[in-house]
Amino acid sequence: MSTLKDSRKKPRSWFGLVVIILLILSSVQSSGIAAPPKSFQFDVTPHADATIEWWYANAHVTASNGHRYAVVASFFRTGNGHSPFDPSVRQPRGHYLIYRITDLNTGVHRAYSLCDRAMVGQLASIAPLMLLQSPHDPGLRILFNDLVRGTVPAPSNVVPGASSVRTVPFTFSFDPKCFLSRSDETGSLTLTLGGWGRDAITMAFTAQRPVMLVGGKDPDEKSRLGQLFYYSTTHTSVTGTLDAGTGPIRVTTGIGWFDHQWGDVVGMAHGGWDWWGVQLANGTDILFYRGRNANAVETEQGTATFMDPQGHQFTTHDVTFEASRRWQSAETGITYPTVWSVGFPKLNLHLTIRAAVQNQEIKTLVGGKAIWEGSCDVVAVYPKHHVVSGTSFMELVGYGSAPHATRDNAKGRMSNAKGNVTPP
Repeated sequence: MSTLKDSRKKPRSWFGLVVIILLILSSVQSSGIAAPPKSFQFDVTPHADATIEWWYANAHVTASNGHRYAVVASFFRTGNGHSPFDPSVRQPRGHYLIYRITDLNTGVHRAYSLCDRAMVGQLASIAPLMLLQSPHDPGLRILFNDLVRGTVPAPSNVVPGASSVRTVPFTFSFDPKCFLSRSDETGSLTLTLGGWGRDAITMAFTAQRPVMLVGGKDPDEKSRLGQLFYYSTTHTSVTGTLDAGTGPIRVTTGIGWFDHQWGDVVGMAHGGWDWWGVQLANGTDILFYRGRNANAVETEQGTATFMDPQGHQFTTHDVTFEASRRWQSAETGITYPTVWSVGFPKLNLHLTIRAAVQNQEIKTLVGGKAIWEGSCDVVAVYPKHHVVSGTSFMELVGYGSAPHATRDNAKGRMSNAKGNVTPP
């Protein structure tokens, strides 16, 4: 498996497992770089030649009960319809969904991890290879044993029906109560989540800015990161309702973010990454990230794309990162940096980013594996000590794995901010 040396060509993802799976799949299935969009209009439609594709949304909202909530969801489609070992054999594309709601007033959150049976089939076909690579990983052993029975480890669940992605009108139907759709009339994207626990979410995202071409433009005018095309709407209005089991409550104010990525996964083989999507009160949106090697010590040059309120954007690699506080999960034992200082020296701009809730860990498909993805508070200091507040979502992937996996069968597990906060 090869990696790309250019540090600006690093993608982001919700979870390391899919990266491992698709690296194996793409080594057999990939037949070239997936096609770019036909224009710089925000493209949400599926791409038949992509070996991985995902649609990601986050939102900070205030509801009619006075509480602030953070919502995040990511829909994945994996594979290209052929067996990883014999391209002449058809194999359905797999589908995976993670979503979570966090009450920022109380710190309580519930996370959901779902896959369809086609994803189970993909995993089953490569699980023996993954075990050969990591024979002493208890999470992989649990995964393998469950796959033999046609299921997956808790807290993930297998949806009973078939998932699908339709082009016109665009609809990603994960199951009857979990789907993502776009209105051809308004262009708004509607996120509908529910049926797997006490939470039900319906939110409409309407873009307020032009599309961000993440990482800037290549010479051929494509917005690409390595083998992935990457587009964002970094500033959307959000309307809708939330229901945490006590009846629907209305979203009174909200700001959202929507990503779409697709392509081939050659070049995704690195140990992990750190990603932020920042929305400042002065209207500036910033997306920045960096890759890390497997020991999470050596890092690569960061990349940041800025967009101002008028939609003007630029990209810089002049980014510095420093973690100043860490939190250890009591459940998985993984330690994540949850307070960061991020600088842009040439702009004389400095950001302090703090997790709004320490425990925003999400366990992913392999038992014991997890990432940190959640809401943060931001303080930006501009020249002449001009201070601007803001919010962000932060994604931390590849910081470790659990010492042992659990077999909790709870759906939509509740968690609070338990864990240990430690200095660097």
